[in-house]
Amino acid sequence: MKVSLCPIEAIPEGGTKTAAFFEREVIALKVEGKLKVYLNICPHLGGSLRREGSKLICQSHNAEFDCRNGQCLSGPAHPQSRLLRVPVFVEDGLLIYSANFDPQEDITLVQILPVLIHQNDDME
Repeated sequence: MKVSLCPIEAIPEGGTKTAAFFEREVIALKVEGKLKVYLNICPHLGGSLRREGSKLICQSHNAEFDCRNGQCLSGPAHPQSRLLRVPVFVEDGLLIYSANFDPQEDITLVQILPVLIHQNDDME
């Protein structure tokens, strides 16, 4: 399955471009010449993200994530949490989502589920 997200020229240097992604939203950015696309959802409580330099920051509680790999840099999100990366490629100048991806390259729900469960255990 392939889904067009946006033209790559719509992603500004040093900025972001949001795009509809099924019933969610993704945030696309260029980092060190590479395209990165994450679900626009903070793993802490689901806030949307904004870019500040090399970080993506949750607009609800200010958790910080590394733009390069989505890794949490500071809380209140769990220190081992990551943003969910969306597998994409470029075709005819468009950023395309593909359901076919290399699991070594992308973080999947199976990989983050234990972290999310642990976060919920901490709340009890």
